[in-house]
Amino acid sequence: MFINNLAYEASAGSGKTFMLVVRYLSLLFKGAEPSKILALTFTNKAAREMSERVVVTLEELESRGELAEIAKVTEFSSLSFAKSSKNFE
Repeated sequence: MFINNLAYEASAGSGKTFMLVVRYLSLLFKGAEPSKILALTFTNKAAREMSERVVVTLEELESRGELAEIAKVTEFSSLSFAKSSKNFE
């Protein structure tokens, strides 16, 4: 079961940013509009790191041809990729 709303709390260095990135990408792949996803962190540094990781991960998936494969089995599209990348600029 996929919970729509989720709060994640953990100590420093426990992988919160990683979990937020995975969660964000999961929502994108399930067809969520990037502008409708709210991800909060407590510091600007963490927010920058999270946005960089999302964009880098999407770019890596696209460069390896895996993004197209993901799009075939999910509701994710190149338009979602473009919107997501733009949201982080």
